[in-house]
Amino acid sequence: MTTGDYLLGHARAGTEMVQKPPEAAALAALTEALVALADLPTARLERLLAEHIDVVSSRLDAWQTGQFRSPVGEPAEAIE
Repeated sequence: MTTGDYLLGHARAGTEMVQKPPEAAALAALTEALVALADLPTARLERLLAEHIDVVSSRLDAWQTGQFRSPVGEPAEAIE
């Protein structure tokens, strides 16, 4: 049995999430999320993706600004 077969077998099993082995829990959670999105219309999926990218990119901008602003190895509180 390959690692992929093992993970897929446990991820697709009809057991509760807490009963799945930890190495298969992430794949099972992803599978459940995809099942929840499967019946949505494409226009709704497109809006959700655009909203997600908007939220993530604004947080990335803030993180990058903080990285460029602080000298390497010094905490951000030390900057004046």
